[in-house]
Amino acid sequence: MKDIQSFYTERLSKMGLVTIDKVRNSDQTASKMTEYYQALSFSTTAKLMGDPGGSVLDVGCGAGEFLPFLRALGWEGRYVGVDVVPGFISECRKLYAEDQRATYVCGDYTDRQINSELGKFDTVVSLSIFGLVERASVIREIVEAGFTHANKQYLFTCNSTEGYGRKVNKDAQLYRPADVQAMVLGHTQRFAMSHYVAPTGGSSLMGWRLDK
Repeated sequence: MKDIQSFYTERLSKMGLVTIDKVRNSDQTASKMTEYYQALSFSTTAKLMGDPGGSVLDVGCGAGEFLPFLRALGWEGRYVGVDVVPGFISECRKLYAEDQRATYVCGDYTDRQINSELGKFDTVVSLSIFGLVERASVIREIVEAGFTHANKQYLFTCNSTEGYGRKVNKDAQLYRPADVQAMVLGHTQRFAMSHYVAPTGGSSLMGWRLDK
């Protein structure tokens, strides 16, 4: 997780917090692709998720934009965002300070002490955080912790090798659906999966829901 922390800490120092509002006002193609993939990840998750219940834990929350997305859908429950990058958490606390039901925690979710202190949530999500993770063991640890601490459901999204299977970002990691399914089956046989192919010819996106 240190590599991811270093990557985003350096990016924050150079670019500041890149929110979707900033992206929408940018003419850069890469920024537009970022907006597209975040919107796709959020909408895929929303369709799979249904009723999130009374509480949501957002693992790898980044700029925290899944919170306003949920609020726009009419969800009023308790939200906790956790991220390993201190800069993300400090900015989120400023951006969403008026939301009394939202809390942000800085830490590595694969740390057993941190995820045990956070406790259980009706829904746990990890949205597109595996794009820069090169070690399969880290992904398995996050999925295991997310599923363990979900009362109702655990959801995650990741890039897929299927469809066009081209990397938009040279550093992005792509995953074979069969490999992801094998990992999911190690936790539960009650799951749902959605697979979307980007019409722009970029990486496809998989959304997974693991039911308790």
